[in-house]
Amino acid sequence: MTASNPHVEPNPADNHWITPGNWIRFDGSTPGRPTATSRVELNRGANYPVLIDEGSAAFAARLFIGSYGGGTGYFEGDELDMTGGTLTVRSTGDSSSKLTIGAGPFSADQLGIFKMSGGTINIEKNLEIGNYVATGTATLSGGVITAAGLAMTANGLLNITGTGKVVLLGDQTLLANGYIGSGWILGTAQYMTSGDYAGKTLITPEPATLALLGMGLVTLLRRKG
Repeated sequence: MTASNPHVEPNPADNHWITPGNWIRFDGSTPGRPTATSRVELNRGANYPVLIDEGSAAFAARLFIGSYGGGTGYFEGDELDMTGGTLTVRSTGDSSSKLTIGAGPFSADQLGIFKMSGGTINIEKNLEIGNYVATGTATLSGGVITAAGLAMTANGLLNITGTGKVVLLGDQTLLANGYIGSGWILGTAQYMTSGDYAGKTLITPEPATLALLGMGLVTLLRRKG
């Protein structure tokens, strides 16, 4: 299948969110740094992930990772990595302020990859993983994603480890547990009635993962002792 844009190898050093050339505006306009009014998709390729790091404050009205077509996403997927900072996907002028990981209708080779080890994400609408026939994978080893809802398909995978958390508004345990039962989410969900996430559904690592982490911590403390 031929892409609508030629494949150009990006400069590995220009991997930051603010680099205009890393983006395609959804309306086809000139690339630019995403703002609170931008509908954008990555244009870099999975071998050249875009980075949000400590101290960054990133905004978008609508964000696609591994999207409909155009740019490098057509060939090898796109990847966004987050090690710190904040990402806000919200706009009063956009009724569909979502973060979509894997959003192409043409092929499962349209791959969206998201890796998060720190920071916070706030999404006005849904977090979508594996939309249409595209493949989407999200790996959270740290940080918190808060969204109004979660939408997944069999093409999506949400792997939560370490201190990673996904927070959904209201009681959405039935939805989350359905995804967990299907193997699309590697984690455990519960509706919180008190604490920092009261009135919300909290999805955290599987108990087995937490147990393994605990055993590792005990081993480390013994070695230090």
